[in-house]
Order: sequence, then structure tokens, then C-alpha cells
Amino acid sequence: MEASREGQESIVPELEPRIFYNPRYEINELVKRGDMRKLMIKAAELHGHFCIGLAMGVKASMLALKELGVELPERDVTEHVRHELIAVVDNNLCFADGVQMIIGATLGNNSLVFRDMGKISLTLIDKKSKRAVRVTMIKPFTSPTIENEKFQELFRKVMVRREQVPKKEAEAFRSMMDRASLEVLSLPENEYFKVEKFEVEDVNDEAFKGPSVQWVKCAHCGGLVIESKAFKKEDQGKKYYCADCAGEKVYSVVGRKIDKISLSDIARLIRM
Repeated sequence: MEASREGQESIVPELEPRIFYNPRYEINELVKRGDMRKLMIKAAELHGHFCIGLAMGVKASMLALKELGVELPERDVTEHVRHELIAVVDNNLCFADGVQMIIGATLGNNSLVFRDMGKISLTLIDKKSKRAVRVTMIKPFTSPTIENEKFQELFRKVMVRREQVPKKEAEAFRSMMDRASLEVLSLPENEYFKVEKFEVEDVNDEAFKGPSVQWVKCAHCGGLVIESKAFKKEDQGKKYYCADCAGEKVYSVVGRKIDKISLSDIARLIRM
């Protein structure tokens, strides 16, 4: 291990060796200490702003880890292709980013599952211990700012009816939302979340494997495509094409839904 760290330090000397060994070292330490405020700041760095939904994800994640009785694992070389913790989120709202930051499960590392249910719920599966916990929100957060009449009025305008509001109102809402998201961090979890515990009989590891990274070149645009995702045209000399050049639609997460669409369904692009 020490030899490996020395090699890492020589490649990029300005970074501490432990950052290479475990890039999530700082986050893991904050989780161990239960520093909710700093974890919320970290989550906001990913999400782009502070909000109640993000706080829901942070609190649900911390509660799930506590109830499961596991610590976030140290990263090692095998975790590039294998993860012991699987997170299943039932919405793709702000909540999901809180989960991604705290648990470290993301779409890119194939340990995050998104189910389009619209529930504020996280299921955390520990493949090593074969145990799981499901944390579900059962009532909305309350706090002095959330109960403020002005905040509730702006919340209905901005978040419920999705109205465009004047800049002054938008700034006021942003300020109150920032304050509310920090206030709720100290709320008692057992009052707002239901916890269910399970034993895991089997985990379908094949379902969590990403596609083999074998690249082929699209015969039309020249872009590299993962072979298993490319379209082979038998009548074109068995050449490979990306979905766009093959005129195919693919399943995509767009806004709040999953649909089979093409790039032109998202935006009309005019080549420059």
C-alpha cells in the first residue's frame, strides 16, 4: 500500500496521497463525525444550491447508514468495478443528489438505481452483510422558515405552480430556502422518516455491471460508441452506427420522466 501511495504522490505531488487512495476521504470523515452542516455544504456543491429536498436526501442517507450499521467503505482497486453498497432512490428530485453525495452511489459507478415512483424513499443494500434498510419520508419537514407565510406563498408560486417570479421575490425565496434547508438538519429523524429493515437473499450482480468498455467507431459521424450500445446495419456491410446516426430512439431520463426519445426530441440543433 505504501509503495502505491508513494507512486501516486510522485505523479501529482500537490495532492495528498490519501486523496488518490480514497478521494471521498473528507466526506467519509464528516459522515463518521455526523457533521450534517458540512455534509449539506458538500451536497450543495454537487447539486448547485441549498434546498429542503437536498436536506431530505442527506438526512435519509445518514439515517440509512446508521440503521444499517455500516461505515462507508475505503476505496480500493477492486471498487472500480465492484461496490458493496447499492442505493435505490424512488425519485430523481433534489433528494437524489443528497444520496449520491453522502453514499457515493452514482449513475456513473453503477451503484445507484433510480425508480420513477415519485416517493421520497431510499433503499440501501449492503451486499457484504446481506442486509438492507429502506428509509421513507412520512411527513413534510417543518421549521420556523418553512412555516413562514411568505415562504409558503413563494413556495407555491415557484415550486408548485412553476411560475416566473420577479427578481426580488426570487432572491427572497432563495434566501429563505437556504435558511430552511439548514434548519431541518437538526430535526428528529424518527418523526419524519419510517425505517424498514430487510435481509437480502440474493443480489443480482449482473444487473449492476456496466457495459463492457469496448469501443467501435460510428461509420457515419466517426464518434466512438460502446459496442453493446451501437446499432449494426447488416445492409451497410455490418457497419456500426450510433443511435443518432441510425435514426433510433433510446431510453432517457428527461426532467421527471423516463422516455424513449431521440436527440431531436430534446432540442432542435442546427449544426454550425
